[in-house]
Amino acid sequence: MIRTPFDLALNTITIKYASINEKIEMIKEAGFNCIELWSNEIQELISIDGNLNSFKELLNQHQMEILFVCPAPSYYPWHYDLTLLLLNDFKELFERSQALGASGIVMPIIGNIGTIPETISNTQKLCDIAASYNLVLGLEFIGSNRKLNTLESVLSVIEKVNRFNCKLVIDLFHVYRGNSNIKAIRRIDPERIMVVHLDDSMSIPISNLIGTKHRVFPGDGIIPIMNWIKLIKETGYHGPFSVEVFNEDYWQRNTKEVCIEAFQKTTAFLK
Repeated sequence: MIRTPFDLALNTITIKYASINEKIEMIKEAGFNCIELWSNEIQELISIDGNLNSFKELLNQHQMEILFVCPAPSYYPWHYDLTLLLLNDFKELFERSQALGASGIVMPIIGNIGTIPETISNTQKLCDIAASYNLVLGLEFIGSNRKLNTLESVLSVIEKVNRFNCKLVIDLFHVYRGNSNIKAIRRIDPERIMVVHLDDSMSIPISNLIGTKHRVFPGDGIIPIMNWIKLIKETGYHGPFSVEVFNEDYWQRNTKEVCIEAFQKTTAFLK
């Protein structure tokens, strides 16, 4: 089996329609040592078993760790409309994530509603709560947004949030889609990076790219993956990488084959 000096996860969205048991088994068998899970998957587990005990046993059986948790769409208004109800939902998510041993929560800034000061204030509130659960929050910019769609813009927000547990999620697709200045990575404190999402982009006009449709495995698209990973490593970053590919064609394929291909194509860039 190929080894890398980094923790390497597979985000379960890459194999969306497989059962949770199959996901864990196939991800581990392919060579990954951790996973990124989604909040709706946690809810489904609780709905079936009433608790997370069986799932934790499954993780232990396969020596698999939950790296981070990604919130479902119902959480997406967090950056502009952090209602009391949503705040309580986050507290429940934090509690469940901590119980599963997750290190943090991916916080996508989806949509153009709201102001940047609102995003800063809401991030501070959530970071303060997350700290009591020993969780880090990773802000993820979305390249197709008009609001906070670049590496540079979100770095500015993180500085203003000024919380030790507020970090950055770098998704290579969104770096490309938002036309970020990739060289800005050189100015990043590597301790401020929570995770790097590895994916590639289909070779179509950049304005037509949809993040939930036009991603492919690293090396199968147009992004200069090797150069970008080199820049990230040169910061001194030794944190985790995660393969996160939204691709409807992959969802229809054999789960085991997708996991193996994801691992092999990604590790080619991380040796």
